[in-house]
Amino acid sequence: MTVKLLSHSFSTSRLFPNRSMEGLQVIGLAMIAGVLFLFNLGKGALADWDEAIYAENSKEIVSGHQWLTLFWQHKPFFEKPPLSIWIRAALFQLFGVSEFWARFESAVAGIAIVLLTYAIARRLSGATVGFFAAFVLLTTRHFDSEMRQGTTDAPLCLCIYLAIYCYLRLRNGGASWFYMICAAIGLGAMIKGPAILVVLLAICIDQQLKRSTDSVLGCREYCLGGLLVLAIVAPWHIWMIFRYGRAFLDNYVGYHMVKRATQAIEGNSGGLLYYPSIIGRRAFPWSIVAVGAAWKWMCHREWEHSLLWLLVAVTLIMYSLIPTKLPWYIVPVYPALAIEVGWFLVEVGTNRRIVRYASVAAIALGIIAFSGVVVLQPHSQFANQVAQLAGIAKQCPGAGPLLIIDLESGPKLSTPEAVFYSDRSAILLKLPADANKIMNALKSRAPVDAIIQSKAMDYLSQLCKVHPIAQNDLGTYALISLK
Repeated sequence: MTVKLLSHSFSTSRLFPNRSMEGLQVIGLAMIAGVLFLFNLGKGALADWDEAIYAENSKEIVSGHQWLTLFWQHKPFFEKPPLSIWIRAALFQLFGVSEFWARFESAVAGIAIVLLTYAIARRLSGATVGFFAAFVLLTTRHFDSEMRQGTTDAPLCLCIYLAIYCYLRLRNGGASWFYMICAAIGLGAMIKGPAILVVLLAICIDQQLKRSTDSVLGCREYCLGGLLVLAIVAPWHIWMIFRYGRAFLDNYVGYHMVKRATQAIEGNSGGLLYYPSIIGRRAFPWSIVAVGAAWKWMCHREWEHSLLWLLVAVTLIMYSLIPTKLPWYIVPVYPALAIEVGWFLVEVGTNRRIVRYASVAAIALGIIAFSGVVVLQPHSQFANQVAQLAGIAKQCPGAGPLLIIDLESGPKLSTPEAVFYSDRSAILLKLPADANKIMNALKSRAPVDAIIQSKAMDYLSQLCKVHPIAQNDLGTYALISLK
């Protein structure tokens, strides 16, 4: 029995009797998602690396009025496509630089993804499944936390599910939906480069299996769609190649695409079970229910849902085979799994009482997720303390770049956070390997100011004079000079 055959015992109309109720449901989901993703969004310092780097990229666009080239510490930054950073820069330009506006793009994308999850599930299996799918997604801890981070993963995920929704509409509509798919893919490529390929591969495989769009699309549509993708993606890339040549290609393609796909860079490695383990722990308890949903789908052969399982499979396989592994790479699987879990919950509901109990449970889990992510989840004290010391360095600038002095072993100070909160360039130096560099810096200029990790203080004090200005549990902001 499938969801479509349950109208005699469990119909969508019983839970949501008319379109006005479905409209209220969408508004309710949007409000819950808005509170979950926007409340206290500016609380806590920007996290190490990605959040702080992208925010600094955007801030340097605003301060330098240079939009085509991204900058990091006032030098060209070739690591990422620019669209997400442009959006953040526009928000900074309009509303000022802050943690809230650095994360706002992701939060809004998260709200849109929840509504798209509802729309996709409703199109596949009805409004009841859409209701459950949205609540499952809203109570997936890993998804919630990533939607509150100022990174590129939320807007990328939005492009992926916009493409999926348009593809489902294409089956019963005109070629205009195909062009919207192409636009979503092009925008995703301008947000996170080849990461958008997961949805393109899933759609291509699904199309070959079902041949469902052959009557809609012809050679003309495919050519125009390809041209649309090129029109979105090509201009900036061509300009960067023309402007920077080999330097851009070596970094943007050679290091951050090819090397990331073939080697574990920056120590971010893991085995083939890395991502299943992440999903199992960070999407619990829905990760357990998803196993049952997959089994039931295979038994029932509900081929309308094959695209979502293809997306999950392609994403898991692609990122499991790539040596560089980071937890947020797997975020695009969560809306698809939420839809399948929602479908499974409706399928096992044999009467209205069970459905009511499940609805109450979903709402309760939503409240727990809200409390965990927004209220109870502590913000990184490490990030806050780096930001505190860097803020003091902004008020008492030295003659040159801010030194970040760390030990080669133990917790690492965050250069991106120091740069963002000090409004200065920074140089990371690790003891004992960089002791000579520190001494050379002291010979060439004075005073030299630095943020010094607490455990590095004793070692540094043996090399030079340290004059503390401010201190917290993480480290010390100080002036250093020759003995």
